Amino acid sequence: MKTVKSYDYIIVGAGAAGLSLLWHILEHDKLKKKNILLADNTFKWEREKTWCFWDKSLIPEKNWIQKSWERIEVRIGNKAFINIGNEHYHCISSRNFRKNILERVKETETVTIVEAEVEGFEDLGHNAMIRTDKGNFTASHIFQSTHIMPVKLRNGSQLLQHFRGFFVESRKEVFDPEMITLMDFDAESGTSKCTAFFYVLPYSKNLALCEYTLFSDEVLPDETYDAALQRYLNSRFGLSERDYKVNEIEKGFIPMDDTLLAGKLNNRTLNIGTAGGATKPTTGYTFTRIQQHSRHIVKALAENRLPEPFPRSKYRFRLYDHLLIQILKKEPLAGPGIFRQLFRKNKIKDVLLFLDEKSSLADEIKIFASLPWAPFLKALGKSGFGWKVP
Repeated sequence: MKTVKSYDYIIVGAGAAGLSLLWHILEHDKLKKKNILLADNTFKWEREKTWCFWDKSLIPEKNWIQKSWERIEVRIGNKAFINIGNEHYHCISSRNFRKNILERVKETETVTIVEAEVEGFEDLGHNAMIRTDKGNFTASHIFQSTHIMPVKLRNGSQLLQHFRGFFVESRKEVFDPEMITLMDFDAESGTSKCTAFFYVLPYSKNLALCEYTLFSDEVLPDETYDAALQRYLNSRFGLSERDYKVNEIEKGFIPMDDTLLAGKLNNRTLNIGTAGGATKPTTGYTFTRIQQHSRHIVKALAENRLPEPFPRSKYRFRLYDHLLIQILKKEPLAGPGIFRQLFRKNKIKDVLLFLDEKSSLADEIKIFASLPWAPFLKALGKSGFGWKVP
């Protein structure tokens, strides 16, 4: 029989969600002395990531932020729509984020790290247990981000947002370090088979992350992304392959999936991060939602309450997400036109509020009035989503 060890809290998964929650707990005066187990099958990430967001008020440590930009542009053909309002754009390097938190863990005696395969979860009433190949562990609360459990109330819309990017170091000073390109619908450099755009984060005049992002069912061969990026760097910035070197490559995919997910595995095991429904299906943005949920969890623990799952979006936002994913999936060539109209006829700050689900119904009516109606009406008729709140 495997030995059972007990802790106050167990966090399963050392990704953005698990490490963020751990940091919030360690920062709380009432909880920082709790005994915590952090478990994952590996603590070596295969790929580093860049997490971007608008609202830095949710970020517990401002020194996590690698760079911020005050100006945001969306490019459509030769025209750029620029936002210079209050919505600054920020990014965090996953490498620095993880290093910062794990160094903090080394300074405390209350956190134990175990590299193990989690084989299952059990509800023990007032406690819960994880079964692993390194033993069994119990706690009054378990928070996990590695096991995704769909709720079979209805089938969701599913698509992939996939990307590959170059960290470019140019011999020429061609980048504007004060402005990011949120989306550049450069059809000549990319592909016309689906909705796709380029994304540029300039760190200095000769350093930038340039990514190619697509919405489709399948990830492409690396060579396809690379060729598009090379064409884009040439057409947009006048860079031939001799003019720059690629210091690092970032790639990955985000499931655009609005399938309902279980908030808990059992009464004492809460799902967090993407596994807990914190990822917005149409944008992939998750990081600030993780911080928001972590704060709510910590507040509940400090007040001796059961933490609640990540709150589901209001029905109308779930419907918007569902319809857009249906359009991008069933009518991939309609996507670019929708995004062009969205940014051409609305202020970027209003679009960002909408994407963050902070807009009012009146704002949303105005936004949808600016978009081509036919794809949305067609998607609504075929979606099966219905008007009954699931």
